Amino acid sequence: MTPQSAQSFATWLMKDQPELFLALAERAGVQVNRQNMGGFSDILSAIGSGVSNAVKSVGSFLTSSQGLTTLTSLGTAYLTTAAQKNAVNIQLEQAKANAAAAPIQTTYNPNSGAYEVVYTNQNGQQVPVTAQNKNQLLNYGSTSILSQPWFPYAAIAGVGILAFLIFRGR
Repeated sequence: MTPQSAQSFATWLMKDQPELFLALAERAGVQVNRQNMGGFSDILSAIGSGVSNAVKSVGSFLTSSQGLTTLTSLGTAYLTTAAQKNAVNIQLEQAKANAAAAPIQTTYNPNSGAYEVVYTNQNGQQVPVTAQNKNQLLNYGSTSILSQPWFPYAAIAGVGILAFLIFRGR
């Protein structure tokens, strides 16, 4: 997990699961004013890469084995629904893959009376995350060349060209 992906995860966590974020911030030794969480979230959105001290600290904490263990133990206390756990697990997979947080959130569906994990598609509509579309969300925003779907084909082609050049020169 890179510091950038950990901070992206921490920013998402602060917005989607603020109680868990506050508990992690406390364990990381950072004081966050609970009353300013709404404004704090808006400020973070506006400043982009100039991430706040609390998010940096929580992100750094999460890159350690102690931070991940703490996240797991606190998660059982603060994440009460399967949807919340699913959303955090998806974002944690993103962070571990060194990718940005996926555009998902946990919302309450008044029709079903349950919490759901949804993502915002290109049309601005909120779509429930399912087993089928979850894989499309993984590695969302990844900048690593190794995570690109075309990379294995390019690597094979490169090895083939290199082998051709070596054998041709003999």
